[in-house]
Formats: sequence, C-alpha cells, structure tokens
Amino acid sequence: MLIATAFTGYFFTTCDENNELPDPIVVTPDTIPPVNPDTVITVVSPIPNPNYPDGKTQWNHSDYIVIQQPTKGNGVVIVMVGDGFSKEDNKVGGNFEKVCRDLAAQFLKTPIIKDFKEYFGIYAAVAESGSSGINAQNFFKSGAGGADFAAANIFTCEAIPGLAAVLDRAWIFIGNGMIGGFANFGDNGNCGSGVYSVAEGVSYYWMTHEFVGHAFASLADEYDCYGFGEGYYGGVSTLTWYQRLGMCMNCSSVTNSTSPWQRFIGRAGYEEVGFYKGGFSNCNGIWRPEQWSIMVDNYYGNGYDGMYFNAPSRWIIYKRIRTIAELLTHEEITRGVKITQEQEDKLFEDFLEYDKEYNIK
Repeated sequence: MLIATAFTGYFFTTCDENNELPDPIVVTPDTIPPVNPDTVITVVSPIPNPNYPDGKTQWNHSDYIVIQQPTKGNGVVIVMVGDGFSKEDNKVGGNFEKVCRDLAAQFLKTPIIKDFKEYFGIYAAVAESGSSGINAQNFFKSGAGGADFAAANIFTCEAIPGLAAVLDRAWIFIGNGMIGGFANFGDNGNCGSGVYSVAEGVSYYWMTHEFVGHAFASLADEYDCYGFGEGYYGGVSTLTWYQRLGMCMNCSSVTNSTSPWQRFIGRAGYEEVGFYKGGFSNCNGIWRPEQWSIMVDNYYGNGYDGMYFNAPSRWIIYKRIRTIAELLTHEEITRGVKITQEQEDKLFEDFLEYDKEYNIK
C-alpha cells in the first residue's frame, strides 16, 4: 500500500487544503548551488565506518550500526531507524540490531537485488525510547497508526555522517509495536520509505512489495482498490505529477507509443507486456503493463520465487541500481544530473541479456 505523504530531504509534503498536490520540486544542475570540491564524496561508500571501541556492549542514542558496506560501485544506500526500542533493546546484538540485520538479510534475498548485493551499503541509526513497544513517550511518537516520520528522517540524517547529502537512498522506519506496513514516496524522485511493523515479523512479501517495489524503485500499486472508479487517490492527475519526477512508471494513463513501457511493446520474448485495465488504485483510466505482478498482489503461483515483478518493473529496479552504483556519483544525482540517452540505451541492452533469468512465462 502506498501512502500519499512523502518526504524530501528533511521534510514531508502533503496535499493542500483543496486536496491538490503542489508543483513537484525538480532539482536540476541550474537550480542547486555548486558543490564545494572539498566536500564531494569520492570513496566507494558515502557513509564512513564509525570508530567505536572494541568490546562495545551498548548502542547509544544517535549511534549508527554498519550492517554492510558496499564493496563495489558508488554505494547504493539503504538506511533504517527505529522507534519504541528501549536501552535494553539497543544493546549490541539486542532486539533492535537483530531486527535490522534480519531486514537487511531479507532485502538482499529479493529478486534482482540479490544479484547486486555488493553494491549496497546498509546502515541503522539508533534511537532510544523510554520503554519498549507502543508508548506516547516514544522518541518519534510511534503508535498503531503512524509516527513523526519527518522527525525520524531529520534524526537519521544527523546521526549518520554523509547521509544528508545522499538523496538517492531508501529508508526503513521500524515501529516496535506498530501495526501494518506501508510506504511513503519521496517527492524529489529519489527517496522513499517503507514503514515496517516488528509485530508482523520480517515478511518477504512486505520487503518485496512495500520496500523494494515502492520505497526503493518508486513503483506504484497496480491494483484498482477493489472497485473504486476513475479518480480514486487523485487518479490521472496525481499519477502524472509523480511521473514528471520519474516515479510510478509501471502505470500509464495512455495506451499508445508514449507509455512508459513502450520499449517492451512488440519485443520478442515480452509478448505478455501490454495494457491491462486497472492500476494506481483506479479501475478506469489507468493501465498496468502485465496481468501478473507483486505490485497488483496477484503474484501467487506465477513468477520467480513466488514474487514476480513484471518486465517494466524489473527494468526500473535494474536501472536504479546500476545508475547509482556505476553511472552517476551521489553528488551528480543530488544536482539532478541524469544519464544520457546513449547510456540508457546501452543499459537497456544489458538488461535484456540479464533479464533472461527472470523473464519466465
């Protein structure tokens, strides 16, 4: 499930009083100040290893845990932060660290992600609440229905050196006692967050649909919200707003050559890619590229490892990983630099060869 609230940098944006989305914040090289060469990150990972003493037994408030450093490329950053974790929970090897490591392990098993494990840097910011579980005094005020996600984002950026400058990250908010999982989109086209409930256990479905699909790849839901008609969740206008930022490219409001997945139409081996009515929570006026997909929640019995991303979604995930890790620096992405058409065409040819493992019928 996708929530229409999103964060950009430190702040969340929502619809205005007329239920209309604001103009998208489009960051371009012309609208961002030049970067001081002394601050440009040139190492493999933008996040350094903390110099904690040997024998440390307690993670303190504002510490951060390195779950994995990348060993290849520029570092594709995944960050976590929790709420409702007490000092006891935050012991080294304790409840919070265990949950983070379990989430990271599940993430690294998911389709496509698993083939690029060495590109990912995974980090967890430690926040201490007064007690364990849901409590009004939790540091980010998490409860069954939500939390102060903006404050959590600010805290995470302050706790992990180098993170604030890395917009091309995906973020997991871990609620100890929260119910349900969902995702928020970042309205700069780079950030997304998945909200995970400890009470539900580390779900392969949640990790694949909510986090890899929504938060990491900015994919839209492809279901039609159980009979709601055209215009639900803002309909075509909201979808168009997101697509101006390069997001939700697995849904389309047109069925012609300007659709986001035109590259696949008529291509041998991808005959199943077309236009299937229903997507972005709308029954009418929006289409999805295939009948089956984990993003439409009808993946059972159809697809790789039981969790099937359709072909355009696989391309989006593949392109995001390789663009961040190989083709652009974090500084270039922050300045709004895009890969060239020539780079994208070559990347797509590479994808077609790579996709032979996943393009099953």
